[in-house]
Amino acid sequence: MLCVAAIKLPARMEPQDEACFNPYLDPERKDRIRRLLKPDDRLRSICGELLTKWMLSSRLQRPILSLTLSRTPSGKPFLPDTACEFNLSHSGLWVAVALGDEAVGIDVERIRVMDEDIVRRFFSSEEVAVFFNAPLEERPALFFDLWTFKESYIKAMGDGLRISLDSFSIRRRGDAVNLVVKGCPNPGWHLRSFPLESEYRCALCSREWSDSTPLRMLNYTELQSAARTGFCERLSLSPGS
Repeated sequence: MLCVAAIKLPARMEPQDEACFNPYLDPERKDRIRRLLKPDDRLRSICGELLTKWMLSSRLQRPILSLTLSRTPSGKPFLPDTACEFNLSHSGLWVAVALGDEAVGIDVERIRVMDEDIVRRFFSSEEVAVFFNAPLEERPALFFDLWTFKESYIKAMGDGLRISLDSFSIRRRGDAVNLVVKGCPNPGWHLRSFPLESEYRCALCSREWSDSTPLRMLNYTELQSAARTGFCERLSLSPGS
């Protein structure tokens, strides 16, 4: 079953929160996070790691401290000795995690003005035409509509360094979103977006059909409370939770 959860972060993390979260981080990740210079980067990295492990712990019904994440040579995280697939992303004040039984990728981005030369260099000819035919005021949001879908596909593939961004297209027809690879629409992948806030975009790419997958929105206080109690309470990811 495919599950997606997102959490909105505070502007800063209090020292007591970091002290409470640290015991649940893998030693290697803890060292890597400690080297991050910006406090907001540490906040996003810590909360992304904890939300991922909380979801895995709930799905597998295993203590969170028994879970040690590894990474592929291309950097994609995975949990050894389990068939669970997952992916995480963070940007600005949001962290999102997708968990499923088959390959999955998720990407979150805060909308901002980008250098349009990026579109010419990295987007497919079809996407370039769509972008430059759009009104100027719509282009920032359109850029991240396309970018998050493209990134989610690359992350789901798990070998992003070998995939050229202009080798496939994101094609939108009304509410329908299709991945087009070598002229073939939806070659075994499903795309959809999730609403966070108007200035953010969140896109999912999965092997599993995800049209009815709910987005579980969490408060930062829920993560705080879970950490204080050892993540003993299972995180409910069912519709309406």
